[in-house]
Amino acid sequence: MRERDNKKERLISSRIRVSIPILPNMISSRVLSLLVVVVCISQVCALIPLDAKPVTLDHKRTPRMGIVVDGPTEKDPSVTHHDIDDSQNIVVDHEHFRGGQNGQPDDGATKHTGAGALTPGQISATGGLNKINYNGGKVMLGNIPVYLIFYGNFSASTTPKILTDLVGNLVGAAWWTTAFSYFQRSSGVYSFVNGFPQYGGIVYDTSYKYGTQLTDSQIYYVVSNAIGAGKVPLNDNAMYVVLTSQDVNAVSGMCTNYCGWHYSDIISGKSIKYAYIGSPLRCPSSCVSGSITPNGNKEADGMANTLMHELVEMVSDPNVDAWYDPSYMENGDKCAWKFGTTYKTAIGATANTRIGTRDFLLQQNWVNANGGYCGTSFV
Repeated sequence: MRERDNKKERLISSRIRVSIPILPNMISSRVLSLLVVVVCISQVCALIPLDAKPVTLDHKRTPRMGIVVDGPTEKDPSVTHHDIDDSQNIVVDHEHFRGGQNGQPDDGATKHTGAGALTPGQISATGGLNKINYNGGKVMLGNIPVYLIFYGNFSASTTPKILTDLVGNLVGAAWWTTAFSYFQRSSGVYSFVNGFPQYGGIVYDTSYKYGTQLTDSQIYYVVSNAIGAGKVPLNDNAMYVVLTSQDVNAVSGMCTNYCGWHYSDIISGKSIKYAYIGSPLRCPSSCVSGSITPNGNKEADGMANTLMHELVEMVSDPNVDAWYDPSYMENGDKCAWKFGTTYKTAIGATANTRIGTRDFLLQQNWVNANGGYCGTSFV
């Protein structure tokens, strides 16, 4: 996420957005003399200075819509896509989750469930020594289905295949273990993030029902319509990701303020967590790192980095009331555009991790242990 106002505003807002920032070299010195974070609350935006180098903007809000195709890792041209009407019987309550009290240190009598990777002493340090704070909210537990919803034209693109390969091989991936250092506390019991994202299915929305200039609310309908049409199940422990083609823009700030964002909303009484990932081909110098990318597809490789940023933030701060630092930066924000140790692939691209049979260049994530640090694994 990457745009936050002060905590009080954050807790009362029903329209806060969380997003991955753009690369710093895209910010004109004529416009900004320092890196900033954009915070939007009820349509009112403010600029907040950031100390972090790369500007990583995460936006959150309430979106809508959909048409889909379930299952295959590549688009099947023979599949008929059906348009979804907004009037379908979906109960939508745009009520944003509000944060609770600040997390309290371990009292010595705390129970621990889940990964159990942290000691009680390390847990007690999470109030500040690890440079990220627990604010009382829930994390996502267990293995989590991820549904990829491609909006626009991907008919001649390998992007869906590359991204489904990535999501389909995250179980057991070392990179994801960084999320295991985060927990929730309820009635004196600490429950750690203890599962992996799992590929749940794919949806292709080629209708352009909402055109090519999408508002956040229309992005929401992409998700809610897909659920209402039965193309993806309604699941409050799942992640839904809307990915748009190069000809589609998110008018709230794609390329200018962010590369992607995540949010949560109520659909039919359930808390639905979803993200938006725009095509980095709209602004490659802003949302893609490197002229040659690991899979030879700038769009897919740029989206892969943004996707992982948003997924790891969703698991640790799904309702924007769990884990963030005093500057309201989530774990992904704190390490945006930091890649750590890298290597060269056979095609001369820079990568830092191998997931399944593919190389990727994925940003590090903030590890909530040992003082806090950016890393690509946590054991």
